[in-house]
Amino acid sequence: MRTRSFLLSLTMILAVTLTTTSCKKSKLTKELWYIDSATDLEDGSDITADYSGEIWEFAKDGNYNENSENKGTWAFSDDKERLVITKLDNSTDTYTIKSLSKKEMILEELGEEELTLKRYDN
Repeated sequence: MRTRSFLLSLTMILAVTLTTTSCKKSKLTKELWYIDSATDLEDGSDITADYSGEIWEFAKDGNYNENSENKGTWAFSDDKERLVITKLDNSTDTYTIKSLSKKEMILEELGEEELTLKRYDN
């Protein structure tokens, strides 16, 4: 009886995990994103102008593009709580995903900056 209950619980956990992973990936990869606002977390200053004109794209195949140019790859880590961008020069940017919806995403680069991205409507 315990085995059956354990297997049922395990199956339910796996189903929820796969659904969460699939939802986050589909929210991230459907459209292009632009930086609506950016804040330097060290001094609280507005650094949105540093990202002026940048359009980010997270392709389903794991490629990361900026302004329609391949810049590297992206992946989730820490149970989909972090977004890791590995650039072609092998540098990495790791962001905590504070919020991710169909139209907005808020990312925090630990102690550095917070970015609010919005869906790009062309």
